[in-house]
Amino acid sequence: MENNMNETSMLKKYFCTPKVPITFYYTPLIPILIFWIVINLGNLNFNFKGILALIIFIAPFILVNYAYAWFSDYMLYKSKNLFVRYIFMKSAIFHRGFKSGAMAVYNSIPNENFIEVTGNRYKIKSSREKAIKTTFIVTFILLPLFKFLVAYAMLPFIIITPFLHTRTMKKYYDLVAADANDTTDQVDMF
Repeated sequence: MENNMNETSMLKKYFCTPKVPITFYYTPLIPILIFWIVINLGNLNFNFKGILALIIFIAPFILVNYAYAWFSDYMLYKSKNLFVRYIFMKSAIFHRGFKSGAMAVYNSIPNENFIEVTGNRYKIKSSREKAIKTTFIVTFILLPLFKFLVAYAMLPFIIITPFLHTRTMKKYYDLVAADANDTTDQVDMF
């Protein structure tokens, strides 16, 4: 009976985290999982054994993603290094002010037309159109691709995050409590 109580309290301790939106758990591991499934789609057997193997693969993956999401949030809270913050930063599309920020960028680009000459052809192009295409390519293709490659390189470290999760959360709670007790008016943005 006592052993069962210890297991229950251990699970409660492991999953005792604040309630956050589901987008909080979107990490670079999700594209890695999707990439793995797409690559191995032809090799998956859609019989009982194949589906069971897929579930056995996805279940620990969800646990690793859960632990890594909290570890990355802890690193974002703790670190002042811009490179470290970039590595653990969430995807831009899940930021709360992404829509208003994208609209502000769109509205700040002047809409000027110019003529592009290619051989004997003349084409009227808009500077706003070029800026939007560039922003789209960088925000939705290049940066996620880079973060995907970085996450793939960090995969051995990421896999051990579930074993460090309780220690990470204890440090995170202690850091938040220390910041809450801090009475200085110093604001350190970067």
